[in-house]
Amino acid sequence: MKYFNKIFDIFLYQGIFTFLFSFVLLLVNDRYVNLFFSIGITSVIIAIVLGITGYFFNLFTKEDSYEES
Repeated sequence: MKYFNKIFDIFLYQGIFTFLFSFVLLLVNDRYVNLFFSIGITSVIIAIVLGITGYFFNLFTKEDSYEES
């Protein structure tokens, strides 16, 4: 799984930043706060599932890339 760590990072950081952005929208009383909260929570949950899967199947180990010359 060459790109597993990158996909995990994308979901994790996107979830955290969306969640923090929704707190800012909550302060200005925006109508899209519920949408951003649900997107942020869903992304963090997906990142948690990917993290558990990656931990159990050892997908976070660094792969050795052998290039043919």
